[in-house]
Amino acid sequence: DMARPDIMLLMHTFVAEDAADAEQLTKDLSLFYCQFGAWFQNKKPVRQGILEALTDDEIAAMPQFAPDKIRQHLVIGEAEEVITRLKAYEALGYDQYSIWIDSGLPHERKKKSLQLFVNKVMPAFRHGRPQ
Repeated sequence: DMARPDIMLLMHTFVAEDAADAEQLTKDLSLFYCQFGAWFQNKKPVRQGILEALTDDEIAAMPQFAPDKIRQHLVIGEAEEVITRLKAYEALGYDQYSIWIDSGLPHERKKKSLQLFVNKVMPAFRHGRPQ
């Protein structure tokens, strides 16, 4: 007899200015995931807190993090594309959405994405709340 709990979804999410920006974000996150995978598996030495750069062959050996997979499984795109993805999650029953933005990208790039999210994405989810 318990009430249904709220369910939150946490995803890497980046709102892009345009298609070229979305493509670059996808590539940057692909590399981030490859580096994280190598770090997590202790495959590369870390010196002064920085992982040794990956080779092209090492990156190719992690197809699960290829740009097409990253674009398919993460929320990256222009505002309308992000809204569409979030509406689909909402339809699946998710009540809350949390942005995971830690990604190795520069602070200004993350800030720009957050500003686009607040200004262009969030208004699509007001659901009758006072504006």
